[in-house]
Amino acid sequence: MAPAQMPAHNFKVCTSGGESLMDLYRYCLLLSILGTVCELFACTPMRSESAISGKPVDIKIYQKWEIQRGAQINDYTVVSGLGELAIATQGAAIYAPMTGEARIDQTSCILFFGAEVPGYLFRLCGLKAPQPGQRRQGQPLGNADLLVFATFRKQSDGTWAFVEPSPAIVERTLKPN
Repeated sequence: MAPAQMPAHNFKVCTSGGESLMDLYRYCLLLSILGTVCELFACTPMRSESAISGKPVDIKIYQKWEIQRGAQINDYTVVSGLGELAIATQGAAIYAPMTGEARIDQTSCILFFGAEVPGYLFRLCGLKAPQPGQRRQGQPLGNADLLVFATFRKQSDGTWAFVEPSPAIVERTLKPN
């Protein structure tokens, strides 16, 4: 589906379809620089209203693909999409990768924010009995048979863009220290 044909929703699309690869690179570089400037001078950490109130959190994602996590295809549920890692954890415990805050989103995934990497959030889906609230590095967030992990970076317009996950952060979610 071409971006011009997409229905109105909370998602923003990065391209209009006619840009060259170099134009996209320049655009993404500019967004990265603007995001860094925002973090240095204007952004404040998110507060934990949902961890206290139990209300689900909703984030606006910058990219949108036609098939996403949660979509139904012939009575099957898509459990992972572009930008996400699916890790067969076989019921193992999943841990806070750093000291920070775990919140539950509207799809029962954990959104994890930490001061160690401001401007980033980590989404962990597939957790059984997810544990929201303040966490120290290495404290359990829940258990999962299949962990679906995504990393996002906050954009200057307030949306969150998928970025490549750090192997060190993923490793820390899979072992306590």
